Amino acid sequence: MRIGRQAVECWVASDTSLMLAATEPLPSQPALSDLADALRTLLARQPALAPAAVIESAWLPLVLADTGPSVWASGPIEALVRHRLGMNYRDATDPVAAWDLRVEHRPGDGHALGFGLPARLKQVVMESAREAGVAWTSVLPAWAWGLDRLRPQRAWPGRSGWWVWPEQDRHVVARFAAGRLVGLNPAAKVGVSASEIETAIAQETLRMGGIPAGARIGVATWAASADVPALGPVEWANIPAGRARRAVLPRSSTKVVA
Repeated sequence: MRIGRQAVECWVASDTSLMLAATEPLPSQPALSDLADALRTLLARQPALAPAAVIESAWLPLVLADTGPSVWASGPIEALVRHRLGMNYRDATDPVAAWDLRVEHRPGDGHALGFGLPARLKQVVMESAREAGVAWTSVLPAWAWGLDRLRPQRAWPGRSGWWVWPEQDRHVVARFAAGRLVGLNPAAKVGVSASEIETAIAQETLRMGGIPAGARIGVATWAASADVPALGPVEWANIPAGRARRAVLPRSSTKVVA
């Protein structure tokens, strides 16, 4: 179940890729009550599913925090990530201090990747499933779910390059160096053609810093795109079918990345 800003979508396995089976649109400025209605409608339509909730960053934000190489302890790293989220998301009815937090950090790295699940959003997602008699197999940030399935950096020379993740109202652009996430734009506007993507990455290079010329640009797609060839450094990849790992974002955790 893809939960975005514009719609809630039900995607099912079709051979090795995913196929859109049903969608419930959301208003232009959706409230949590709109999301709850859409979830209940779709879950009632698909009673036989054992779905995963894949939540995009419009609802479940992500942030890359600069920790410096000397901060290793999980407590200070989680506090820093929560502080960064609090700078961008301020809602007296749903304070960041009460959010569930997931942090990914490799000891000695200068960055930590954090995801924040707002308490009210979690309540809506879990209660909608309970009312429909459905148990989520996973509740995951869409970006982390997509990266886990595609792992584009493993195929790049030096494991360095750019990854463009599509969401309904934005793109998340990430820069990897030697397999490590070193730059992130969580709300980029990227076109669909190869030339538009290269232009967007050129702008991100100026903002984040450069990597070797000709670096690969991996672009994830939800719809099947087997007929779209690689053009220069740009390569498209369909999200493969398969079950998500069983996981629900915990109240607070730091994942040590190997």
